[in-house]
Amino acid sequence: MGNMRERRSATEAAHAARTPLSVILSAAELLERYGDQRPREWVNERLKQIQAAAEEVGVILDSMAESATDAKVGKE
Repeated sequence: MGNMRERRSATEAAHAARTPLSVILSAAELLERYGDQRPREWVNERLKQIQAAAEEVGVILDSMAESATDAKVGKE
């Protein structure tokens, strides 16, 4: 039962991470393609999107680590 719950949690976390990772990839591609042609304000906005999405991935990973620790403690 616990193993199934762990797999489900990992699947949910992977799914949750896809959105911010897509934002990071999209914003980076826009910067690569148009960054030298756009105003600095536009570039800064893309950088802020990347930073916010990276922080969101960090929160997801922290949550996964906490869940794994809780599951391990629960088994002991």
